[in-house]
Amino acid sequence: MIRAGRRIGIRKLREARTLIRIGSTSPQETALRLALTTGTGLPAYEGGYHRTDRRRWAKDIDRYQAYTGAGWRVVRITAEHLRRPGEPARRVREALRQAGWRGA
Repeated sequence: MIRAGRRIGIRKLREARTLIRIGSTSPQETALRLALTTGTGLPAYEGGYHRTDRRRWAKDIDRYQAYTGAGWRVVRITAEHLRRPGEPARRVREALRQAGWRGA
């Protein structure tokens, strides 16, 4: 569709193409990833493929260790948490408050 040239909605189509992640088959994972990373400057979190690629998973664990060593708090969300309305936001809010945030 993009290669076909000018058409109504081509800009949105090009933007959507940059948001696609190969291997992501969960609409919930995609919705959470976009909510947490689009326009926020936050990095994307891992999907299921990170647990099936041993090297990737080892790098992730090393990275989390570096985060905590630098004083960061890592908030991880699973599909089970997504099934509980408000749970992901509650977890992020809790981590922010423990770090001194006084927002809503």
